Amino acid sequence: QQLLISQGLQRTLGLCLGFPPVPGSTFGTPGLLSLGGIDETLTSGGLYFSPLVSERFYIVKFHALGLDGTKIAHASSERGMNAMVDTGASALLMPTEAVADYYVRKCTENPSCVINIQLEGVCLNLVGISPDAIEVSNEMMLGFPALKSLYLVLDLEHDRVGFAGRSEKACNAKCNLFLSEATCTYARG
Repeated sequence: QQLLISQGLQRTLGLCLGFPPVPGSTFGTPGLLSLGGIDETLTSGGLYFSPLVSERFYIVKFHALGLDGTKIAHASSERGMNAMVDTGASALLMPTEAVADYYVRKCTENPSCVINIQLEGVCLNLVGISPDAIEVSNEMMLGFPALKSLYLVLDLEHDRVGFAGRSEKACNAKCNLFLSEATCTYARG
């Protein structure tokens, strides 16, 4: 944050997440981090924001879960419950075992199932989350499997997290002095 402020930039990060290597390959697909703003050419549709409850861990308010547009479960409190947005986490954590088991069963039967996650200010409709990436926890957490197909905005300037669909544009930057050729050659786009 201090670096952004010292350079006169907003405390905003735009994230277009890359993908890890597929089995048998050395490289994945690179992501792109925009410091001090967002790259709207990487978004598709609107950009929707959810206010931060805490900026320490990028926590937003979660209200309900659905599957293919039908509500399945809601937060235990009228005010909702906290949900952490964590790009480095390898799972989508759900708050109860019954709900997680239901999603795993239904999404195993139908791999194109849509998981609906209602946050304060935005409903995420997520397709293609592997049932292996759904786990149970006392908390709700949106990890990499839930965020990989979205453009994410971590906006500390306005205390919010933004979500948008990804455009068809590849999330890679041209190689320069700060990137080695090996990290760019496989992602020409």
